Amino acid sequence: HIQLTSSDPNFNAPDVGIINLDDDVSFEPTVVFSDSFESGQWNGLWVEDSQNDWFTSTQRETDGNYSAEVDGRATNATLTVANPIDMSVYGSAELTFDWYIESGLDSGEYVKLDFWNGSTWIEILSLDGNQDPENTWHNELVHLDPQYLNDDFQFRFRANMSRSNEDANVDNVQLLATSLATPPNEAPVSLGDGIYNVDEDNGLIVNAAN
Repeated sequence: HIQLTSSDPNFNAPDVGIINLDDDVSFEPTVVFSDSFESGQWNGLWVEDSQNDWFTSTQRETDGNYSAEVDGRATNATLTVANPIDMSVYGSAELTFDWYIESGLDSGEYVKLDFWNGSTWIEILSLDGNQDPENTWHNELVHLDPQYLNDDFQFRFRANMSRSNEDANVDNVQLLATSLATPPNEAPVSLGDGIYNVDEDNGLIVNAAN
């Protein structure tokens, strides 16, 4: 809290705004997007590319009865969030999900996570055959870099595998906003016509002169 004082007997304190710096602005984490593939084939939340290699499956899951599954042959087959998400109002966010690859995947075969930064797709994570542990679920948490806190954020899963007996799955996808964006700093504005000087050694005393 800033208190304004003046040696000028004509100084009218209400003419200068009182600025409160210790207001506690709280923010409850907000689920911006969530899907565990329980409501039918994509439920308007996802779109595939023309290969149509992704589908909802009961073969394995981590939440509910279904997951998204991709089978080969798939050449960078994509499953993309259908609608851009406005993240510009948030100061931080995180994406969590589970994914799985079978042991049949070879080197050079994978499932990847990509982010859209407003102009291009950027690879964020990869689950790779013959490199990462196979036949097990991996739980991932990704903190969004500020470049992705834009007004048309999207993400997608992208799979590459050569044979029909090579499978991968994704489940329990959640995008969580963890703070609001900070408003831009603005200089204090005087409501009066005086000239004000700041003495920071005395806890911020503002003197006015007419």
